[in-house]
Amino acid sequence: MKGNKEILELLIKSKADTNGEDKQSRTPLSYCLDFVSKDDNKYFDIAYQLIFEYHCDAIKKGRTTNRTFLHCCAARGDLETCKKLVEELGVSVIESDNMGYTAANYARKAGHNTTADYLQAHERGGCCAIL
Repeated sequence: MKGNKEILELLIKSKADTNGEDKQSRTPLSYCLDFVSKDDNKYFDIAYQLIFEYHCDAIKKGRTTNRTFLHCCAARGDLETCKKLVEELGVSVIESDNMGYTAANYARKAGHNTTADYLQAHERGGCCAIL
């Protein structure tokens, strides 16, 4: 929860289970996702590392926001990472957060229309034809 990469790496070296769950079925990624913001890359970078380097379950949601990492990437317009999540890891584009927003909603709201179009094509069962 502190967003400290050094502590994360120490835990990994100590063979900590990066997909381990607490009593509420929340993982380290779940806690991290609640703090991802556009103003601070620390939690975004840690979430990315947890998913793509330490193979954490990318479908996990934030413990209070109910956002997935796909929501966070879409809000930033990070099309490349959105594609990796959807196409390589099979993350669902139709998941909504506590406010009822999908990743496409976040992308569109932030003016990232190419990312929103890509995600909406997948919502409709579309293919990867967009970019």
